[in-house]
Amino acid sequence: MTLNINAFFLEVDAIQTIVFILFLLLAILWFKNYFESAFWTKGEIPPSFGKSKENLIEILIALSYNVMKLQREGYREKQQYLYDYLKKFNYFEDTTEFLNSFKGTKNMPLKSASIVKWINKHYPDENQKVNITYFIAGLCFQDGEISPREMKYLHTFTRGLRIGHHFEAIIGTYKQKESEKKHYKYRNTKTSTSHNNNLVFKILEIHPTEDFAEIKKAYRKLVKIHHPDRLTDASELEISIAQDRFIEIQKAYEILEKRYA
Repeated sequence: MTLNINAFFLEVDAIQTIVFILFLLLAILWFKNYFESAFWTKGEIPPSFGKSKENLIEILIALSYNVMKLQREGYREKQQYLYDYLKKFNYFEDTTEFLNSFKGTKNMPLKSASIVKWINKHYPDENQKVNITYFIAGLCFQDGEISPREMKYLHTFTRGLRIGHHFEAIIGTYKQKESEKKHYKYRNTKTSTSHNNNLVFKILEIHPTEDFAEIKKAYRKLVKIHHPDRLTDASELEISIAQDRFIEIQKAYEILEKRYA
């Protein structure tokens, strides 16, 4: 009888221990969710939100929304640009899922300063930050121009990422694209190319020069830095963003090569 009573109390103790452990785990989970919710509610990114392709996509959506809300013009074009770019990575099953994610960002937007802090932490390489900025600059120009408010935002953004010295090259890239579109309607390609030489130099991040050896040196330096093959451990999204920058560098060099080589 004594053995049965002892066995009974041992079972009770075991059950109590299990219940306590389960309660403790639930409490930890609740506190974790509450702690993270407090960050999101304040427009801040919680420390647990680490580096991944999925999280980078969410950051790009939040960053894009912060740019889009600066002005009403071109809002739909920019939203479509964002969706068309992100759907390549099979993160959203359809447009509805993307719009729901975008709506969630609108309802709980992130502070730009928090986004900058997150990028600096998880993408410390300067070239990665430059490529992300090129993506956002492309968003700004979807309606054919960049507004003064967007220009100011992008300038502040690049300084926050400590890549302000790339600002002119980034803006120059997209100004060249828009200028080429406008000139193509009225002039031939040769005239348009000549008109945009200064912007091409900005893309290659050098001062205008007639010295083709210097142009070639600048081109080789940028190709070595921005070649997508360097990103062996990067996600498909990171590689795609880098490829866009790489293509712009190649186009700029080809324009100057035809003229000076």
